[in-house]
Amino acid sequence: MDDFLLLLHAIFDRSPDMQPFVCDGNPLTCTTAIIDVAPIAAISSGRHWSDQTGMDRVAWRSEFHSRGAATLDPSQATMARFLPLVASRVIALSAHGMHGIGPAEPGEYCRTADVLHFMLGAVKPAVVLCVGSTAVQVVRGIAMPWNPVVIEAREFVDWDAAYELGLARRVNAVQSASDVASTPSAQV
Repeated sequence: MDDFLLLLHAIFDRSPDMQPFVCDGNPLTCTTAIIDVAPIAAISSGRHWSDQTGMDRVAWRSEFHSRGAATLDPSQATMARFLPLVASRVIALSAHGMHGIGPAEPGEYCRTADVLHFMLGAVKPAVVLCVGSTAVQVVRGIAMPWNPVVIEAREFVDWDAAYELGLARRVNAVQSASDVASTPSAQV
């Protein structure tokens, strides 16, 4: 946990207005990761982070709305409908969670998946839900030795209530099977 916190604070310090993830509480207890290519709203999670309790998603969301976002964008509205259907703890990540200095043109920014690599390696979710083909491509390039189940999903804009329910059932079934597999056998 100490190494995770050191690296997380380095990310907060490197890009104070970056949002590397969204979850409730301790991200290390999340067992499902939802990865999209859209950047998470640029509200620093550092302001809504406590080393003791994790991320305060309610305060983060409140700040997001106070900055003039009176309504949810389509992706956030979809997530708001979908998350209550999922029976596990969920962390939302962006495939390109950070803009770094590009190697080709000094001083130019490029999209990187460094934060995604770090967060997936730290959290080690049992399920990785990739929203859209670009997220799938990025995730395929990441070594995940804990072998999560990777589920490919349509872009958020193409989700409807039936699709969300079916996808949630699939995530829940994988989580349930994962829970059973990790439960020690009863001694006779």
